[in-house]
Amino acid sequence: MNSFKVAVLGDVGVGKSSILLRFIANKFSPYHNSTVGAAYYVKEFHINGDSNKLYIWDTAGQEKYRSLVPMYYKNGNAIIIVYDLINYASYERAKIWFNEVIKYHDNSNANGYPIVYLVGNKLDLIMNDQKLRKVSSDVLMEFAKVNNLSIFEVSAKTGQNVTELFSVINGKLRELYQTNRLKNKNTTSSVIDIMTVKSSDKKGFCCY
Repeated sequence: MNSFKVAVLGDVGVGKSSILLRFIANKFSPYHNSTVGAAYYVKEFHINGDSNKLYIWDTAGQEKYRSLVPMYYKNGNAIIIVYDLINYASYERAKIWFNEVIKYHDNSNANGYPIVYLVGNKLDLIMNDQKLRKVSSDVLMEFAKVNNLSIFEVSAKTGQNVTELFSVINGKLRELYQTNRLKNKNTTSSVIDIMTVKSSDKKGFCCY
């Protein structure tokens, strides 16, 4: 079984814990106590007879815990940075989180890690009223293109795209692990069955 470390970052109130509650237990609660330090979850994926185990760290968004956050994404294989789709300031802060992650990792990991996903939460509100959207798709696409990262929009409340997000991350980690293992063994590459997801809803998008 392959094991991967995933860290979830973002400001307080953007819905990090709600996304993980939806993913782990398929539940939603509108009321959450703020995470203190970090919370820890484990989730297994089984694909075509292979198993991956994700060790997921839900980090605190409060400023007073900020100095502690790097220890949770240190040596991380995947990093999820969450912002609130109806709060532009949270998106600006997400970009700061991203820059800190890249600076910390120096973008030099030969294995292709960490992979970074920028995730907008509260998609359900946007679906009901597009005027609430504070971060346009064009802005997101440009930021993703320039920084070579992936973007998702999800709803912790309805569950839309939450499982798909982690399925795509799991597939990408599996691909990178296999590629790196093959490189180390000096063998030829083999075909890896990677799960891909496309959004069928044109009002919101899933991943790019």
